[in-house]
Amino acid sequence: MTTWMKNAFISLGMTEACTQYFSHCAQPYSFSVYLPKSRFEQVILLESPKIKLIFSTCDRQCYDDFCAMFTRMTGISVELADNMWMIRKVAEVIEKDIPGNRVHIRMMSPLIVIRADCQNPETGPRLLGVRDASFNASINSGIHTLLTALGHDGLIGSVSVDPCQDGFTHKEVHVLHDGRYLRTTIGDLSLAASPDLIRFLYRSGMGEMREKGFGLFEIIE
Repeated sequence: MTTWMKNAFISLGMTEACTQYFSHCAQPYSFSVYLPKSRFEQVILLESPKIKLIFSTCDRQCYDDFCAMFTRMTGISVELADNMWMIRKVAEVIEKDIPGNRVHIRMMSPLIVIRADCQNPETGPRLLGVRDASFNASINSGIHTLLTALGHDGLIGSVSVDPCQDGFTHKEVHVLHDGRYLRTTIGDLSLAASPDLIRFLYRSGMGEMREKGFGLFEIIE
């Protein structure tokens, strides 16, 4: 999906936006791809040709640029990876209110957290699960880096991500991405932070590789 979006910007002559949003810099957006009734084997098998992309950003200019791209690409067939892709409809989703300092969230795309003190060049960063001892310290480190990179230092504060206590569950899954399996977390979690910081994370996603389809969540009422 990242390749499709990048190619779409280029095909529409929006090269400046393409360069900005697909560079190695910290990005203000995340997205989730929903594949209804899919089966993951050596290839992804779908019972329906319809795919839902949910895109979210904490930056108004980013919203305007992607909205313009999606709208202009509506109805245009594009060949990618031996498939034909076409946007049928673009709809705005109204975000939910943040009720307080702790919210029940559900991951719409897998959450990736890299251990903050692990940068072994031979094995690569260690990916953490919610119950690992350094999980919250590491997700805080990543969030603080993101806030600083995007110019939102004023929001920096403590963040806690924990298992839900009311019967909702989460689980670890290994997701194949770019030829390697990544340890990730999906399901329901409890997120505690200031309302403004929760709102930022709600819009931008949290964790690593958000611009590649990870870390987007929804607020559960």
